[in-house]
Amino acid sequence: MDELMQEFLTDTTEKLNALDLDLVRLEKNPNDGELIGRIFRLVHTVKGNCGFLGLPRLENVTHHAESVLSQYRAGTVPVTTDSVSLILQSLDRIKGIVGGIAETGAEPPGEDKALIELLDMEAASKKSLPEAVTAFSAAMDDVSAKSLRISVETLEDMMTLMGELVLARNQLLPHMTPNSKQPMQRLDKTVSALQQSMLKARMQPVGNLWTKLPRLVRDIAIDLGKKIRIDMAGGATEVDRQVLELIRDPLTHLLRNAADHGIEKPALRVTKGKPPEGVIRLSARHEGGQVIIDVADDGRGLDEAAILQRAVENGLVPATRARNLSSAQIQQLVFAPGFTTSTEVTSLSGRGVGMDVVRANIEKIGGTVELSSVAGKGAVVTMRIPLTLAIIPALVVKTDGEHYAIPRNTVREVVALRRGGVHQIQRINNAKYLDLRGQMVPLVSLQAVFGADTLAAKSLNPFIVILHAGNGVFGVICDAVVAAEEIVVKPLSPALRRLRLFSGNAVLGDGGVVLILDPSGIARDAGIEPVPKPESADMPVLKSNLRPALLFRAGSGADRAVPLEHLSRIERLDMSQVEDIAGRRVIAYRDGLLPLIAWHGVEGNKKRQPVLVIRNGGEEAGLVFDSVVGVVDALPEVALKQESGSGSLGQALANGHAVDVVDAPALIRRAHEGFVHDRPDTLL
Repeated sequence: MDELMQEFLTDTTEKLNALDLDLVRLEKNPNDGELIGRIFRLVHTVKGNCGFLGLPRLENVTHHAESVLSQYRAGTVPVTTDSVSLILQSLDRIKGIVGGIAETGAEPPGEDKALIELLDMEAASKKSLPEAVTAFSAAMDDVSAKSLRISVETLEDMMTLMGELVLARNQLLPHMTPNSKQPMQRLDKTVSALQQSMLKARMQPVGNLWTKLPRLVRDIAIDLGKKIRIDMAGGATEVDRQVLELIRDPLTHLLRNAADHGIEKPALRVTKGKPPEGVIRLSARHEGGQVIIDVADDGRGLDEAAILQRAVENGLVPATRARNLSSAQIQQLVFAPGFTTSTEVTSLSGRGVGMDVVRANIEKIGGTVELSSVAGKGAVVTMRIPLTLAIIPALVVKTDGEHYAIPRNTVREVVALRRGGVHQIQRINNAKYLDLRGQMVPLVSLQAVFGADTLAAKSLNPFIVILHAGNGVFGVICDAVVAAEEIVVKPLSPALRRLRLFSGNAVLGDGGVVLILDPSGIARDAGIEPVPKPESADMPVLKSNLRPALLFRAGSGADRAVPLEHLSRIERLDMSQVEDIAGRRVIAYRDGLLPLIAWHGVEGNKKRQPVLVIRNGGEEAGLVFDSVVGVVDALPEVALKQESGSGSLGQALANGHAVDVVDAPALIRRAHEGFVHDRPDTLL
């Protein structure tokens, strides 16, 4: 296939995707002359390109569709639901022909006579056609000098090379000498900037995926005799194109579910005091290094009685246990494989291929799916997905002498086990549990997963990493938490892909190779059932944003907490390289100087000291600390507030103890304004 034809296919596909969305909007706004004009111009351009490239079948269909649109533009034929359906039918035919050209390089055989007759009848249903547009359409739209199309294969090759460069940089940094310090810092800065540019090049707005969804909802509504509107927000939220492709099917299924099972028919909605038109709300946002996508509807919500009855009938839940299940536990039954409450098979439901497939597909990319519902008011499904699958933040843990990586977006918190401490492992029926703030969380030892369970002999002070799996949590016991760093994800070799314990592998900065753990696979392999997250007494349709935080120990006094939204990374820095500049302690770090802050009594005399790099806007500062205590999923509101600008927001309760909540923006601002030297207790 020559370059001109390839350019035509790419350009036409973009225009057809735009037409899908515009035609659904036209149905809602039939008198929008500007919208009609835009649709007409798009079809006219496609038709002109067909004639230029010698594609008679495609040109014939687009010509007759253009004739109908010309009547709409002239106001001689009204825009109705049936007429829009006819244009959409023509659009589907055009897409089929374009798809055939993409596969074989030539138009596929086919008969379009019946469709063309319908289009001609529509065009002739009122007055005669206006004078034909004679302006010649260029073969291709002018391509802006500021943009360039690059094939996906080329982009993937560039990303692979970028990953190798990041690994090489990470391996060199620990071996920096005084003579190589300056060029290494310049290399580090350049590689970091290049990495960000490459990631940005792969990013696409989720709105690109949403263009076909209004058409989908429209067709389902007509098929079911319902009135449904789809509202979309956050379409500019960007995510890696690879991730975007992998969430296409789960998102489509969630919309079908909301339209079929959620939204009631107009007459029923009116009897319930609702407007006859149901609403599906689709929203996306960035949060904590992830993309959060909500699919909410104002329909009937989940029928918990029907769910429980079907679960008992299918043997998913023993009848004796069913009566003791909480509302949240009943709702989670819809994720069971093969589960459905439909009594008959239709084109949309009843086959038992549903939410279990959605969850499985999202978990494959390191994401999670959460469901909440209020009877009679609606339901919301929340997907938490990673920004990218190429380079991800991870927690590196150690057990039995081996290192493993855990994707950070699957980590809920980290608990340190100490003799006489608050948290202790309990055994119930030969199974291990952790009493975590009144909730018994099942545990699995990584040593037991990969060999003999010799916890007592191997580690006197183990750690428990609480992980998300499905809509629940469980803990893995490891010997130590080594570091938090960004890793370049590599696929497993074919020989290891059957092992469901791992999702990939990576090379660390020291050159060591680690396997990336799959929390869901570990839970299934160990035969444990993650416990549901604590449910709220009044579960809202839309969840409120959580505020996770890192707990750490620094010097004397209470433990401290820093919200993860302000935590950039954790480093170990050489304190012998600290310099005193204008009364401030700074260290050369990456692309500049990093001001350091420490509390009285912190062990700042170590050669390599752990440092929390905190960020606010474009500024960073380093908090020198002694040790990590853990991570909390939701930091409570501050109970005892401090004076503004003190560097502390006040005290809050976390893990049953009072913690001092760091005011990161205030500390960073004071560090950069040069006022740190006025506070000896916060000077390194």
